[in-house]
Amino acid sequence: MSTDENKQNVVVSPLALTSMLLHSAKHGTTSVHGILIGTFSSDAVKVTSAIPVCHEAPTKPLIDTALSLVDGVVVGWYTAPERLEDERPGAPALRIAASLGANNSTLGEPVLIVLQNQAVVDCLTGSDMTNNTSVIKAFGKDFGKQWMEPLIVSLQSETKALEAARQAHAENVVVNDLVDHWEGGSSSTEWYPSAAVAKCVEHVL
Repeated sequence: MSTDENKQNVVVSPLALTSMLLHSAKHGTTSVHGILIGTFSSDAVKVTSAIPVCHEAPTKPLIDTALSLVDGVVVGWYTAPERLEDERPGAPALRIAASLGANNSTLGEPVLIVLQNQAVVDCLTGSDMTNNTSVIKAFGKDFGKQWMEPLIVSLQSETKALEAARQAHAENVVVNDLVDHWEGGSSSTEWYPSAAVAKCVEHVL
């Protein structure tokens, strides 16, 4: 069994956190999925950006297309489960994490971030701003080669990061995923990067 001393740390930037939370908020009745961009180091995975992909069960062609469109180092995947009470990753997210692990073997072991739906709702509505890191959980590869091993998560500038997300939500800032982008017309539905999200985060920080 892992101990906190040898668990990998996952450090999430305010921009990545806000993007994930707003993506989940837009599609509150379905699961959402996205790509994590950042860096690997000997003791941590730093997540600098979260790129929203879809609000449905992701197909391999969709995943491959999304990965081909992003710049930077892919350090993992994020998801928000469909049901409010679900706290662990579903089968599609586990399969994607395993696939990224096989492809990323020379760079580092990817992480799987799972948004905690009830905590996200409480955060964005201002109901509970006390236990900030509860809005997300992170998982790494366990002995069974499933991405179910809990990791230590920290949020950069956590109080301001959560405030940025709450303010963006209150101002109706929308995060569109790649499927939204295609369905709404690429010229009229902004995908990534979101200038509105970046502006809101920059203003709060």
